[in-house]
Amino acid sequence: MRYLGAFPTEEELVTEILPQLCADGDSLNIKYRTFEPFMLQTLLEQHYEPDTEETLLQAFRTLDPDGRGYLDEATMMELLTEGEFGFKEKEIEDFMRVAKDPETGLIHFEDYIALLTN
Repeated sequence: MRYLGAFPTEEELVTEILPQLCADGDSLNIKYRTFEPFMLQTLLEQHYEPDTEETLLQAFRTLDPDGRGYLDEATMMELLTEGEFGFKEKEIEDFMRVAKDPETGLIHFEDYIALLTN
């Protein structure tokens, strides 16, 4: 769905979308004939739009109470893996590869968001 421009949260994916697409109870085998009309309707109705640049900045600023403009890798890893809907290892690797400064190991979130939104 994300490759097609729809960005549901993990919770929405698990609690709303998969039950609709997996009426037969097999969540590992979604049929194209079920997915296509669902996805077309989702895109037409603009469900699951990506967050705005300002929303993303506000979220990162909440995680940076000292106003440093960055998060360290350990803090980010903890945030990405906690909770019931934590990110998968591959998703974290992909994020870190793009977001983390290779020299300092810090995530300068304004730079990362600028990269995402341009």
